[in-house]
Amino acid sequence: MSDTDFSETADTTAPLAANERSAIDGLLRWQLGRRMTVCLLALADTHADELAALAQRLASIEEIVVAPSATSSDEGLAQAAQRDAEIVLIWLAADDEREVTAARALLERVGAVGLTDRSVVALIGPLVTRDLAHQLRFEEGYPAATPTAQLLWSLAHEAIGRDELRRRGSSPPCYL
Repeated sequence: MSDTDFSETADTTAPLAANERSAIDGLLRWQLGRRMTVCLLALADTHADELAALAQRLASIEEIVVAPSATSSDEGLAQAAQRDAEIVLIWLAADDEREVTAARALLERVGAVGLTDRSVVALIGPLVTRDLAHQLRFEEGYPAATPTAQLLWSLAHEAIGRDELRRRGSSPPCYL
């Protein structure tokens, strides 16, 4: 079984245990120091049910704010930039040429609005793998069947890591 095949090992619809919610909330509160904002974007408006279920999974954590769904990916990008989202998840329903081309185009628009430097931009969907996401130049990829706790832990750690990089800055060392 590969590290991305969760279909036989976990129920993604199962609610998190209270200790799991508390642990993730505590990690975000302690390490990030604010609520983590997540924006969900779809390449097409045909996956509203899947995105709603994903939003509900993410919003089960008190320290996570899920931005309201946008009517278009461009509106969602503007919303993510305005909210300074730590995480931008893009729903990829299939790995056919049309969806892949749309994902690449959306990633270019993400860069154009300046989100690639301040947000973790990842793919999520039924056929998404980490390898596919990396081939498309996304930072991370999550199968839709990723167990909720594992998805939330991963997103929290990604956001905390990005925040640490931002706080360190990029000024050159002073040799005076």
